[in-house]
Amino acid sequence: MMTSSSLQSTLVDMNKSEVLHKYPLTRQLKMAHLGLRPKLIPKQTVLRFSEEIYEEIGKLTKRQFQLNFRDEHGFSTFVHKYFKDKLESGKGALKKSEQVITNFIYSVDNYKEECLLCLLFAQLLAEIFSSDLLIFVSELRMMIQSETRKSTTRYLQKNSDLDGFNIQYNKVRNIIGVFLAKGSMGHSVDSFMELLIQKYPTINIDFTVTYPQLLHYTTEVFIHKRQIPKNSPLYEIAAPNHPSALHSKVNFVDDYDAFKTQNMITQDESMTDILEDCKFKLSSLSHTFVDLIMEDSSCRTYNAAVKLKTVLINNLKRKSIDLVTALANEDKQGWLKLLLIETPCLEDVTEWDKLLKEWRLASSRVTDEAFLESIQPGEDDPITALCKRIL
Repeated sequence: MMTSSSLQSTLVDMNKSEVLHKYPLTRQLKMAHLGLRPKLIPKQTVLRFSEEIYEEIGKLTKRQFQLNFRDEHGFSTFVHKYFKDKLESGKGALKKSEQVITNFIYSVDNYKEECLLCLLFAQLLAEIFSSDLLIFVSELRMMIQSETRKSTTRYLQKNSDLDGFNIQYNKVRNIIGVFLAKGSMGHSVDSFMELLIQKYPTINIDFTVTYPQLLHYTTEVFIHKRQIPKNSPLYEIAAPNHPSALHSKVNFVDDYDAFKTQNMITQDESMTDILEDCKFKLSSLSHTFVDLIMEDSSCRTYNAAVKLKTVLINNLKRKSIDLVTALANEDKQGWLKLLLIETPCLEDVTEWDKLLKEWRLASSRVTDEAFLESIQPGEDDPITALCKRIL
């Protein structure tokens, strides 16, 4: 049982602590003057929040990114909005939301000495670098997940941290190559790989690097390169063993606004094809579905029946396509919002988990030729069956 003394050790008076006030996000907390007392939360929870925030940034279009991080707001505002959208509903939601934010900031700062990912997020939260770094981190994450075919958020469902999320050394070249200037890519990649091995010599033993190591160190090289002007003496350092000498050979892409929308593949090509197949089937099935439910329609005129049918089909197609997209992105919050569920009950969560398993199974079976050949005449293929479930 936790004693009062041990509980007190995990709490701090926000108004007397410098830990939280150094982050711009705390200026947006309305409840701070009421004495919110931050509590250290598990590192797994901190990492899950930060990875989900990165995921949300990765979904932004170039224009949305411009509005969020260059024209109007900053990273702190985006993080604040993320927690508000996630937690603000019902009685006492404001205090609950801001308490979670306070706990999160306090915990990020406490874990940054032992956790590379928390250190990186703390740097972003302090807003000490340009918004190019945000694009870089979010796109680098997506590239790592694409190359490894593993999701960080899914990994955290079964593990307490991401230290065991390993990336094969031979995949690192493909990952980093996407972010380097095309003219000198080979030279830059070799320089980066040499830097990486110098930093983590164990790569030569097990031929893997962990997700936290790769994300943090690549970002460190990026920051170093972007912060040193080309006319600086450090840029062309004479000492051959000085890290800056190698950094100067790692040439990152210059225009990251263009890079975000032109260079990255955010979704596996086969998954994109499956999603498009779902959209086509949902569009076709919507017409059949509406025809069935309107067989006993009370509409007395032809024009009224046509108008009603058009409205129903259009709304059904739009909603069902949004739902299957949320399922493909494994976006639980988006799914619940589309169904207007503010406070999900056990049945809602169970239904989501069941459909998510069906989506994964259907996605794998669509590419299994032996399974497709075993489908009997008149029997639905996995994607059609799932689309009917969604409708």
